[in-house]
Amino acid sequence: MRRGNGFTLGELLILIAVLAVAGFVLFVWLEMGRPLTVHPGYSPCMANLNAIGKAFAMYGAENDDKYPLLTDQGDATAAVGKHTVSDKLDDGRLGTNAMQNVWVMMKEPCAYVPQTAFHCPSDRTWTERTASAKYGWTSDTEFSYGLHWPYAKDAGGNENPAALSIALDETFTIMADQCPASGTVGEKVPPSNHPRHGTTYLTPAGAVDIHRSTADAVINGDDVYLNARGVRGGLPASDADQVLVP
Repeated sequence: MRRGNGFTLGELLILIAVLAVAGFVLFVWLEMGRPLTVHPGYSPCMANLNAIGKAFAMYGAENDDKYPLLTDQGDATAAVGKHTVSDKLDDGRLGTNAMQNVWVMMKEPCAYVPQTAFHCPSDRTWTERTASAKYGWTSDTEFSYGLHWPYAKDAGGNENPAALSIALDETFTIMADQCPASGTVGEKVPPSNHPRHGTTYLTPAGAVDIHRSTADAVINGDDVYLNARGVRGGLPASDADQVLVP
């Protein structure tokens, strides 16, 4: 039987399927070639945390898988009282603040990471560190990131269930944009570097990512700036509690 010049239903369905596949392939190709729309400060900030993560890994590889801690050089089982400030550390008003530990990785002659890696270009509160013959931060405005509370105990001998060690889950947050030094502590605390765009953070596995929240810093279900007791800083309340220094 002779048919007209039009397409049969089967031919139309095949044509539609081919066009759909071709359209999908074209969409994917265009998306792969399109630059990511990211806040200008994110790229160097993520590069900084990536460099810091690699420095942690290199330090650990040479120090029995330990994280850098003051005086004890990575002894995560030592109490805070044993982590005395070295006479080579310019502690200023920060004393044994958790972020002072990163200077163990910056001390010559085996510097694993430069001081500039701790400065986020988007951090409007940042101030340049005053030159000193000693190591150490003298103000919490001289670094843009916060370190998870690292010690096994606090000064009162209370146990830290989430001390900074390789035993932490690989999705844990060990460093992120610093919590603002001022402001009321509440359930939602914005980071200081990108308060309107989100939080960049580092995990023990060396992964760097962005939590795109505009109001808080709840990463992996936990507010990294508050412990479970609703207090900024201090000891974590459980082995899943991520607490960054203010």
